[in-house]
Amino acid sequence: MKPNQPNGMPGSLTSNRRQRRFPFTLRHSKLVLGIAAVALILFLLVTVLLITTSFFQAMDTRLLSYFSHTREAAPDWLATIFVWFQNFTSVVWGVVTAVLILFWLATRHTRRFLLMLISVAGAELLWLALVFAIGRERPEPVAVFGGINLPSYPSGHALFNLAFYVTLTYIFYGEVRSTRGKRALLGVVSLLLVFTGLNRLFFSVHYFSDLLGGYLMGVAWTAFALWLADWLTVRWKGEIPEGDNT
Repeated sequence: MKPNQPNGMPGSLTSNRRQRRFPFTLRHSKLVLGIAAVALILFLLVTVLLITTSFFQAMDTRLLSYFSHTREAAPDWLATIFVWFQNFTSVVWGVVTAVLILFWLATRHTRRFLLMLISVAGAELLWLALVFAIGRERPEPVAVFGGINLPSYPSGHALFNLAFYVTLTYIFYGEVRSTRGKRALLGVVSLLLVFTGLNRLFFSVHYFSDLLGGYLMGVAWTAFALWLADWLTVRWKGEIPEGDNT
């Protein structure tokens, strides 16, 4: 009698030995895709409420005013930290993503290449499509590429940074041996994601609802993209390489 295959697995891989080498997203396909589906539904709900009602208006206005006053009263050292963090996450993480994608492509590390390409680079393309399709104006204009004003919803920093941090955590989590180390890693990533949102509010370049939409779409896209990258790797390679089954 053949052992049960994990959800979403190619039919040719049915042995218990190989099943143990399937990555987390494929061993728990229903959970991962379920998370993606729920986050997508919530994102669509937030988007519809934002476009058709004033449901978020009072909260957005109140938080915008609060952080605007906070920025004006903040000491120079705090403002400097926020500026540094904004510049770092705007430029450096994009460069790191490109370098890792090219490095893992050159070294034929198929799984990590696909994870970064689909999840992180894909998140950037998805954000561009959504932000210009919805076209919500920002609290304060942000011009790029010679004067093009970027719309506000969903937050690109929230979407991209969530995809970036979660994907790198997914790739390297299995290499952290101690429970304390894993908890520390998850704690640092959580703090970085929270600080990303606070940073956008501090500079009044996003409403709270922009961040909510960005995080929800980030969860939906990243969960699906990680599953897809692992599924393609198994279809392509036949199994996950030894030592790379997160």
